[in-house]
Amino acid sequence: MRERYKAWLEATHGALFELHRHYARQLFESDLITSADDLRRVVITCLAGVASIGFIVPKLYYKKYQYLALGPDTDLYRRAVYSDQLFFVVMTMLGIAALVTFRWDSLFPNREDYLILRPLPLKLSQIYFAKLTTLSALSFLVIGLLAVPCAFSFASVISGNHDLAPAWLEMAAQVMAAFCSGIFVVFALALLQVLLMNCVPLRWYARVSVSAQSLLLVAILCAIPWALDLPNAISWVDFRPAWSVYAPPLWYFSLYEKLLGRADAYDSLLAARGAVASLCVVAGTILVSAIAHQRYARRIFESEVQTRRSRFKAIEWIAERMSRDSRESAILLFTLRSLDRMKQHRMIRLVYAGVGCALVLESGIGVILSGALNKGLIHRGAALDAVFALPLMLFFFLFTGLRYAFRIPADLRANWLFRLAAQNAISERRRAVRLIYLGFALLPAMAATAPFLLVAMAPWRGVYGIAFAGLIGFLIIEHELENSDTIPLTCSYLPGKRNILHTGIIYWFVVFVITTVLTALEAIGGANPVRATLVTALLAVLVWRGRRTATIDAPALRFDDLPEPAVATLGLAGE
Repeated sequence: MRERYKAWLEATHGALFELHRHYARQLFESDLITSADDLRRVVITCLAGVASIGFIVPKLYYKKYQYLALGPDTDLYRRAVYSDQLFFVVMTMLGIAALVTFRWDSLFPNREDYLILRPLPLKLSQIYFAKLTTLSALSFLVIGLLAVPCAFSFASVISGNHDLAPAWLEMAAQVMAAFCSGIFVVFALALLQVLLMNCVPLRWYARVSVSAQSLLLVAILCAIPWALDLPNAISWVDFRPAWSVYAPPLWYFSLYEKLLGRADAYDSLLAARGAVASLCVVAGTILVSAIAHQRYARRIFESEVQTRRSRFKAIEWIAERMSRDSRESAILLFTLRSLDRMKQHRMIRLVYAGVGCALVLESGIGVILSGALNKGLIHRGAALDAVFALPLMLFFFLFTGLRYAFRIPADLRANWLFRLAAQNAISERRRAVRLIYLGFALLPAMAATAPFLLVAMAPWRGVYGIAFAGLIGFLIIEHELENSDTIPLTCSYLPGKRNILHTGIIYWFVVFVITTVLTALEAIGGANPVRATLVTALLAVLVWRGRRTATIDAPALRFDDLPEPAVATLGLAGE
C-alpha cells in the first residue's frame, strides 16, 4: 500500500492538485533545510507538536476542576469554564494570526510564481486562488489539530456534577467556536492584504505591506502575555461592556455559549455578529479577489520591474560617513542592505523584537496597574526593580535577534568578495558590527524606555537607570565582538548545533539574571546620587578598559561553519 501510494503521488493529478502540492511544499521550504527527508521531518514534528497540546490540557486543568467540583458553588464552576473557553478562543485566534502573518508573503502569488507558472496551460485565477487556498488549508489543519484534541481533553476534565452540557455538545461547541474564529482571522488578514494590493499606490505597496506585517506580528506577540491571564478572569467573564460589540474574541465565545444553549439575548447578538463576520470576510475576500486578481498580476510585474530604492538611504549615508575606510564601509553597507532585503532575517528580528516589546509592555503596564505610581515617584521595592529592568530586557531581545540573524548567511556564496578583499579585516569588522549593534539594538532600547524611566522615577535616578543600562549593553556588545570571528551574513550555517531545550534554558537564565541580579545591583547603586555617580563611573572605566585591551591577536575571520569533531584532541593533535 505504501509503494502504491508513493506511485500515485508521483503521477500527475490535474492542474489544481499540482498547484496545491507545489505551494504546500513552498510553504515549508528554507535554505536551512537541504533535503526532502529533512523537510518532511520538520513538517511532521511541527504538526505533531501542535496536536500534542491537547494531551497537556488534562494535566493543567484536572486539579483545578477536581477542587471546584467538590464545592457547592455551581456558578463559580460555570465562570471558571467560561474563562478557560475564552482563553482557548483567544489563543486560537492569536496562533492562527501569527501563522498567517509569519507567512504573509505566501497568501498570494509573487512575481516568481507568475514567471514560472504562467507559460503553462494555467489561468491566472487558478494560480491566484491555489496559493490562497493552500495557506488557508494549512491554517484549518492547524486549527483542527489544536482544537479537536483540546476539546476532547477539556470536555473529559470538566464532566461531572457541575458540567454545563453533555460532553459531545461541549466538544462540538468548542470546536465550532475555534473554527469560526480561525476562519475569521485567516480571511480578515487575506482581505486586508487584498485591499492593500488594490488601494495603495504601486510605489508604496511594498513598504506598506512590510510595515503592516511588522506591526501585526509585534501586536500579536504583545497580546500573548495578556491572553495568558484570561483563565483568571472568573470575576468579570460575565460582563459585556459596550466595546464588546467590536471585540471578535467575545463574538466567538458567545457563539460557544449559544451552541451550549446558555446565551442570553445580548450574547446571542454577539454570536450572530461573529457568524456574519466570518461569512462576510470569506465572501469579501473571494469577491474582491475574483474582480482584481488580473490587475494584481499586472501590478506585481510593474512593481518588481521598477528599480528598487533602498529604504535606508539616510541610514546608509550616515554609515558611510562614520566608516573609517572602504572595507569597514563595505561590511557595514552589505549588512544593512542584506538585513533590509532578506525576508527571513527580517522575520527573525521581528519575532525577537516582538517578544521583547511584549515583556516590556507587560512589565510597564503591571507597574502602572499595581498602583505604584499613585503615591508619586517610585523610590524602592519591586516596582523600582521592574522599571530598572525595562531597558536591559528590551536591549537583550533586540541584540539577540540581530546576533541570530547575523549567523544565517544571506546566500551560501555571499562571502566570496570578502574572502578576496577582506580576509584580514578584523578591526574593520569589529567597528562595523559595533555600529550596527549600537544603532539597531542599544539606542532603540534606550530611546523606547527612557521616557517611562524619567516619568516613573526621580530625574537623577532615571538618568542613572538609562546610563547603567547603556553601559551594561555596551559591555555585552564588546564581549560578543571578542567572542565572534565572522562577518555578519557571510558564514555558512549548520543548523541543529544546540538542542532547543538547552537554548530555552539559556534564554531563561539570561532573562532571570537581567530582571533580578542586575536590577538588584542597579537598585543598590541608585540608592542616592553619590552612589549612582560612583557606579556609573566604575562601569564607564570598565567599558574604556575593555576598548583599550581589546584582543589584538584575534583569530582570522571564519567563513565556513564546521561541525564539531567526532573526537576532541584537547590541543594534542600535533604531538
